[in-house]
Amino acid sequence: MKLFDLHCDTAFEIFKEKTSLFENSHDISVSRAEKTFDSYAQVMAIWTNRRKSDEECFRDFLLMRENLLCEAEKCGARICLCGNDVLSAWKDGKSALFIAVEGARILCGDINRVDMLYDLGVRFMTLTWGGSDIIGGAHDTDAPLTEFGREAVRKCMKKGIIVDVSHASRAVTRECLEIAKEEGKPIIATHSDSYFLNPIGRNLTDGEAIAISSLGGIIGISLAPEHLCKDKAAGIDDIIAHVKHYISLGLSGSVCFGCDFDGIASKPRGINDISSLKDVYYAFLEVGIPQDTVDDIFYRNAERFVLENLPFFQER
Repeated sequence: MKLFDLHCDTAFEIFKEKTSLFENSHDISVSRAEKTFDSYAQVMAIWTNRRKSDEECFRDFLLMRENLLCEAEKCGARICLCGNDVLSAWKDGKSALFIAVEGARILCGDINRVDMLYDLGVRFMTLTWGGSDIIGGAHDTDAPLTEFGREAVRKCMKKGIIVDVSHASRAVTRECLEIAKEEGKPIIATHSDSYFLNPIGRNLTDGEAIAISSLGGIIGISLAPEHLCKDKAAGIDDIIAHVKHYISLGLSGSVCFGCDFDGIASKPRGINDISSLKDVYYAFLEVGIPQDTVDDIFYRNAERFVLENLPFFQER
């Protein structure tokens, strides 16, 4: 059993709590992941705190990135810069980690920071988190991309940083899809569930999900209970429902996990931490999802995506 997960906030948690990446009491530890899965890859998002200024968040990013690199080195996990780095790490029996930014406002209006972040190993950029900022509007607004936001999206696509529209407003998602078509690049939603099953701003409409997939993008299933359902306690059955809905749209080759571990206030019934995903794996099989499709969702779709869309490191 393998796992390639598109979103967690563990880098923020281990920095804040001064805990180890290898062994801790958070939702994710490398030790727990490696005991559960034969191979493990994780996109590590570095979150931007809305209570701080854009520049303060940029400085925090630098500190959290350095801490993540040190912790990864201590436990032998590999920081990946391209798709082939994942295969190399797995061949050597190591966990594979990618660095992401959650909140592109740390660019602070300086488009050259896209180059800087790329050089620092960032390969995924979640554009917004909440409210409106220098990039554009989040899911709780109707705001589109700003002029700088459009420039940043194009620059990321040209440079090789994958644009993530989880948390984005409908208008921002629509504009990103249009830009992606023009640039011939995919966009992704690292941790977004189905609006059809739970109509909230954080979830993707069927049209958005299909459009993301049609451009070669992928979608990570969020385990945040409030994303999965309303009016009842979420459980593994709700995870299954969202996956099956995406499959019904013909998106079995685009669905992944983006659990948002260490970034959600609570977890669905039956989910304690990353090790609980093994129970989800078997639950998928029990409801009749073919094993090939389950393996696609757990790792192959994300693995294929990074191999196709994250080429070797590009020097400036």
